[in-house]
Amino acid sequence: MVERIRPVKTPIPKDTTGLSWWYRLTWRLEYLGVSVTGPGEQPLARDPRERLRRERTQRVADNLAAAGRREP
Repeated sequence: MVERIRPVKTPIPKDTTGLSWWYRLTWRLEYLGVSVTGPGEQPLARDPRERLRRERTQRVADNLAAAGRREP
């Protein structure tokens, strides 16, 4: 029997460094919209919710680096 390793979803960062309230609001609405009307279960490489989580994580990491802080 071959054991398959499931990829782990990217967690949504709790830190909002550099994210405006407008970005956070539109991000939540888009995430909700994709969750409700988006495609069914997809592999993580093609999942639109995972894409949104990765983009937000990268944006927070870039803002932390610009501020001279380390990632939490």
